[in-house]
Order: sequence, then structure tokens, then C-alpha cells
Amino acid sequence: MDPYLRILAAVALVLVVSDAVLDLAWLTLFPAVGILFAVGGTVAASAADRAASARAFVRRALTSLLLPFWLFATAVVATMLTIGWQAAPFERAEPFSWSRVWLWVVPISDPPASLEGVPWVLTAWHVPTYLWLVLATPALLWLFRRWPLRILSLPVLTVLVLTAGIATLTGGSRDVVIEVCVYACCWMVGFARHDGRLARLSLRVALPAGVALLGSGLGYAVWRQDGSEVARIGDLPLAALLYSLGAVILVLRVPWRGDRVRGGWPGAVMSAVGARTLTVFLWAPAAAAAAVPALALSPLAEYHTDDASGAALRFAATWVLLLAVVLLVGWAEDVGAGLWPTLLGARRPGERPRPAELERTFVVRDNVVRDNLLRGLPAAEPAEPSGVVRSGGGASLPRDAG
Repeated sequence: MDPYLRILAAVALVLVVSDAVLDLAWLTLFPAVGILFAVGGTVAASAADRAASARAFVRRALTSLLLPFWLFATAVVATMLTIGWQAAPFERAEPFSWSRVWLWVVPISDPPASLEGVPWVLTAWHVPTYLWLVLATPALLWLFRRWPLRILSLPVLTVLVLTAGIATLTGGSRDVVIEVCVYACCWMVGFARHDGRLARLSLRVALPAGVALLGSGLGYAVWRQDGSEVARIGDLPLAALLYSLGAVILVLRVPWRGDRVRGGWPGAVMSAVGARTLTVFLWAPAAAAAAVPALALSPLAEYHTDDASGAALRFAATWVLLLAVVLLVGWAEDVGAGLWPTLLGARRPGERPRPAELERTFVVRDNVVRDNLLRGLPAAEPAEPSGVVRSGGGASLPRDAG
């Protein structure tokens, strides 16, 4: 992953944890979830291009998503059942039912939660959106590369139609369709960054467009604001769509050179964050909820107050609990990605990163061989790029100058 994308993901995760601990409406002015979906779209486009087939991409992506989610689901559902599953429909807490609890195994819609468990699963309710976008990525990427503006406008039109009442959907299907449409725009901006379309977009166009979308989303949220309560942008689908889309256009279009964070401890930290993004994202609300009883049982209980210092202590305790979770179950992200399990997402033993030039060579060779076989031609291979020599039967690393 691009170092800049790792930094964006790290900042977004800090904002997700901050929102889970502090629950401040103004924190939604930083669209952390939209940025994470934009980064996910970039990574998904890269993985889809490297995969041997659409089926192979979907299989690997689902494994990477579902294994960490199943571990989280096991812990959360067991805890909710142990303390007693209570329902409160107005709080999004549902009665326990086998006809719904299977969504913790196949999360195609928001999985059910008890009254106590609702605060723990706030980020897990984004998993169905991620799942549907992963399933749609092969087709969506193909369509986006041919008609980018038309495909990008479809989610916007869908949200407009549904929120205006022109068409209606009921139940969980409406929530899924709206959330997928809200974050599909960010996902496809990630496609544009991977393909280089966003880099070719002039700053004279990108900056005004991003600011206009941000202003439109914020203006709509203010217009819909209740006189007694500040409206959260994330609670208004159209506002969230416009605001998140404008934000990701601005932050992904920023010219960036990440040479300074590729090596040393900054690179190691960014690699660890990138390898454990899903774990931190899923467990952040649960860790924030567990921080309060954990502090009450610790020697720091007397310092846990309702003022700013108490909030800072709770914030620090949440990160300590998250670090413990990462060390305990973070390995699931490695296993889902087909790597050896490690504490902080290091590469498998003996694995050496390919130089970018060789990576392009292998991809081009595979594509040429496959196309020639389909056409009935000899499986001729392209010439090696300059600086690459053959050793035995395969390509070797470029020789050092001199």
C-alpha cells in the first residue's frame, strides 16, 4: 500500500477511536469511514488487477474480511448472550432470533445486537457495506474504467431517489442499499487513484469540486438540523455521501512523496497499522466501552473523572485495550491474507518484495501468455526491461550499476 494511504488509514482509525470514546458530533466533520472506504477501494483495485481471476480476487478478499469478523462476532455474541439479550427497537436493539443471528456469519445486512451490545457493534454495521462492495468490485471496476462519471453518478442518484421518497424500500434492505451507495462513491474514488485518473485531474478542477461537495453536504446537514440538537453528518445519507465524496477527492488528490516513511520506524509503524486496520476498526467501540469498567477495577479508578483529564485517561485506556486485542486476534488478518500469522503483520519468513519493474514484467508476461493461448498463438513472452537479466530459467534481480 502507498505510504500516504497508510497514513490516511492511521489518521482515520484515530478518529474512529476518538468518536467511540468521546461521542462528539463535530468529530463527524472528519469523514473517517469514508476515507477508509476510499483506501479500501484503492487496495481492492490493485488486488483485482493482480488476481488471476475475479473469482480468485473475491475468494481472497472475503477470507481477509470474514475471518477477523468471525472472531469479533464470536466474542460479541457470546458476551451479549451471557449478560442477557434485551431488546429495544428504538435503540436498534433486536430480540434474539435464529432467523437473524445468522447475519453474524454471513453479514449481508446489519447483524442483530442486544441493548447492551449496540454500542459495541457500531463499526461492525459497516461490514455488510464492505462485503457488497468487495463482491461488486470486479464488475464495478470494469464499468468504472469505461464510463467513470456515469457509474459514479449512479449511487448519488439512488440516494436522491430513496431519500426524496420517489422510490421506497423497507427494512434492512433499504439500510444496506443506502449505505452501499453512500460509500460506493468513496470506493470508486479509490479506483481512480489506483488507475492514475485522479492524479491526472487538474487541481483547478479537483479543489473546487471537492470544496463544493463538502459545502453541499455540510449545508444539507445544517438545513436538516433540529433546533435542539446538532445533526450528525453520518446520520443523514445524502449529507454523508456528498461530504465524504468531497473529502476523499481532496485528500487523495494531494501530491505526495512517501520516501521518508518507507523505511525505519515510521515505515514499520505504518506497515503495522495497515496490517491491522480491520481489527482496530471492528474492536474500537467495544474497547471504548470496556475501558470504563477496566479503569474502575484498576488503581487508576480515582483519576477517572467526568472532566477532560478523565476523558484523556479513558482514551488512553481504550488504546491499551486495542493493543491487547491486536496482539491476541490480529493474526486473523494475516491468515485471511494467506500469510504466516504474526503479532504485528510482518512479512512471511523468507518473503522478499519484488522490485516494481519486475512486478510489471511478471504481470505483462502473464497477460501476454494468457491472451496468446486464447487466440491459439504461441505463448511468446515479452522482452525483459533493461537492467533485468535472466539466471537459469527465470528473471533475476536487476544488477547493480558497476
